[in-house]
Amino acid sequence: RNCYISNTDIGKYCSISDNVYIGMPSHPISWVSTSPVFHSNGNNLKCKIGNLLYDDTKKTKIENDVWIGLNVCIMSGVKISNGAIIGAGSVVTKDVEPYAIVGGVPAKHLRYRLPKDKIAKMLEIKWWNWDDKKLKLVEENFFDVDKFIEISEK
Repeated sequence: RNCYISNTDIGKYCSISDNVYIGMPSHPISWVSTSPVFHSNGNNLKCKIGNLLYDDTKKTKIENDVWIGLNVCIMSGVKISNGAIIGAGSVVTKDVEPYAIVGGVPAKHLRYRLPKDKIAKMLEIKWWNWDDKKLKLVEENFFDVDKFIEISEK
């Protein structure tokens, strides 16, 4: 509910909470003015003065199994990698590593969801690309990462 998602690719099995803004445009901070009235692309203002080239909405990428908490803002051009968690109220301005937990304004790395060796295994397994039938066969092991990895490697 109440989400704004623009120019963004979103992977499978993502959880996106309420009031989330993804792909938010930027402004040219090194120019004389940050106002969009000087951009060549459209703006919501009734005034149009300039026609300067500025790419304010770079493609944003949300990979698979990402959890985005309540009231999060993710700027355009950011990549949120597989398995990441974005804490409620965060403003994400930089790419987020696989299985990382980030939070704050601006969002900072807090910790990883799993040890590095297990992250590597999960990225190898890519369970999010499995069909529903295969997922149903292993779903009872989703609560136990070690067991899931063991079964998946067989």
